[in-house]
Amino acid sequence: MSRDDLDARIAALESRLHAAEDQLAIQNLLMAYGPLVDSASAEEAGKLWEEGAVTPSLCRKVARNA
Repeated sequence: MSRDDLDARIAALESRLHAAEDQLAIQNLLMAYGPLVDSASAEEAGKLWEEGAVTPSLCRKVARNA
């Protein structure tokens, strides 16, 4: 196997690893949100949202008071 082939395989593996890490982070976020909402932990649940995000069901922008 040439050096170029090895570099290409490493780059492909790094890309797949990054995608898997992203997917895991999304799954962890989704798994955390429900229990926080169910337990009425509004402040903690709100921290999971990105400032300026739009909720699909409410079509409202998320804003945080500093």
